[in-house]
Amino acid sequence: MVSLFGIGGQPKLRPFKVTDMMHVLDIIEQHDEDDAEEAYQNFQESHEGMFVLTKGGKIIGVTGADADDHVDGICWLSWTYVHEDYQGQGFGRMMFDQLRGMLEDGGVRRLFISTSDYMEDGVDLYAKAKAFYQAMGAQLELKINDYHDKGETRFIYGLDVPVLDFESTPPEAASSNDNAGRIYFTGMDSLPESKGGFGLNWVEDVEGEAGDEKVPLETLKMAAVQQGARFLVAAPPSVFEASIEQNLKENGFQKVGKLKDYYEKSIDQVYWVCFL
Repeated sequence: MVSLFGIGGQPKLRPFKVTDMMHVLDIIEQHDEDDAEEAYQNFQESHEGMFVLTKGGKIIGVTGADADDHVDGICWLSWTYVHEDYQGQGFGRMMFDQLRGMLEDGGVRRLFISTSDYMEDGVDLYAKAKAFYQAMGAQLELKINDYHDKGETRFIYGLDVPVLDFESTPPEAASSNDNAGRIYFTGMDSLPESKGGFGLNWVEDVEGEAGDEKVPLETLKMAAVQQGARFLVAAPPSVFEASIEQNLKENGFQKVGKLKDYYEKSIDQVYWVCFL
C-alpha cells in the first residue's frame, strides 16, 4: 500500500551531515543567493543544531536552531527553507512542527525568529517567510527600523515552544516591583548583521560595587560617533529598566519593543534605540 506521502512515507527531520551541504545550499540559493553564501561560510565553522527534511531519501528542506549565547532555554531559528518543487504542500509546516518538538524535548522554552524586509527589484524577499511564521503562531515582538542598513528593518518574532498544559497551575509571574537593584553600562560592541549598529554592554551593580566598570552613557555616545556608528541599542532586563529609563530618555533613546519572557517568565528583554 502506498502512503499518502508517496514512496518513503512521511518526511522526517534528521541531523544535518557534511555530505548534505551542497544539497542544502542549492535549496537556500533557490530563495536567496546572498543567504546561500552566508550559510556556506557558517557551515564551514559549524552545522550544530541544523536538520534536513527528507522524503524518499531526497532532501527537500532544511531548518535548525541556534542556542542563545546569553540565556538558557532560548533558541533562534536558523536557515529554514523548502525546495521549490515541494512548496505549498504543507512540508514547511511539517518541518517546523517537528523542529519545535525536538526543541521542546531539549528543554527550549522560547524560539525567536529574526528576519527583515530586504527588497530586491521592488519585492520583499522575506514577505512569504513572515506570513509563514505568523501562520505557525509566532508573534511580532520587536521592529527596529534601519537596523540592517538604511531602509532595511529588522523584525523579531517570538514563539512559545512547549505545548501549553491547561490543566496545570501556571507559574507565578515575576513582578517588576521585585527590582534586584541597578545596572550600569560598561561598553559597546558592534551588532551582527547591522551596518553601523552598536549594542551597549551592561553589568548589575551588586551592593553598589560596579566601580570602575561603569561608563557614562554620554561617553559611550561620543565614542560611538567617533567610530562612525549610526545607532546604539540598549537591551536591559525589564526588572532593571526603571534604574536606567530616565538616563536613556535624556540621552535620546526611545523604547521600540521587547522580547517577551526572554530571561524567564515575565522578565523581558526591553529594547531602546538611539540614532546618532
